[in-house]
Amino acid sequence: MEENLREEVAMDVDDDDGTQQPRQVQDYGIEVDFDSLTEEERADNSPETTAEFDAQIAKLNGEIERMAPNLKAIEKLDDVEAKLADTEKEADKARKDSKNARDQFNDVKRKRCELFNKAYNHISDCIDQVYKDLTKGKASPMGGVAYLSLEDSEEPYNAGIKYHAMPPMKRFRDMEQLSGGEKTVAALALLFAIHRFGLFVFAPKPSSSLWLKLSTCTILRP
Repeated sequence: MEENLREEVAMDVDDDDGTQQPRQVQDYGIEVDFDSLTEEERADNSPETTAEFDAQIAKLNGEIERMAPNLKAIEKLDDVEAKLADTEKEADKARKDSKNARDQFNDVKRKRCELFNKAYNHISDCIDQVYKDLTKGKASPMGGVAYLSLEDSEEPYNAGIKYHAMPPMKRFRDMEQLSGGEKTVAALALLFAIHRFGLFVFAPKPSSSLWLKLSTCTILRP
């Protein structure tokens, strides 16, 4: 087979004048290597062997054609890279906007907590003295005890505030268990403490003012 191939490549052709000219074959720089063939394969010139090699050549040619590069792939790649760049810019902008929004939210949250604690601490510090002034008398010169407690010290505005008032000469009880008059005095003490902070000005209703003594009305002055 090797000899046939070599003869076929180097075979001369007849010219118009009857002279033979060497056949020009473009080898594209490819040199055929027959080293991988056995002696029997080299000597085998049967049509079956030739058909088998032709089938292998056709198969390899088909694979080469399928491996042909897509010339439009570069254009598509450029489009994809451009879209990726735009997406990255949008993502960076979204991250910056998110960070700015988060910083603004944390700043508002901090200011809200500071304002709340400022008011709460002032009211909590003075409510006990206000309650004592409202409840003290000859029988109990020291008056009662009142104080506030937060249910959530981390974010106090998201939870509640417990108000405890213990009238003079009585044991501690929940606010719900106090009498109507005791609840009224406790409520007035809280309102007066808030008034001292300067949040708003109010006037007690007649039903509540009945519990005030003339000597304790001076606490209404700022």
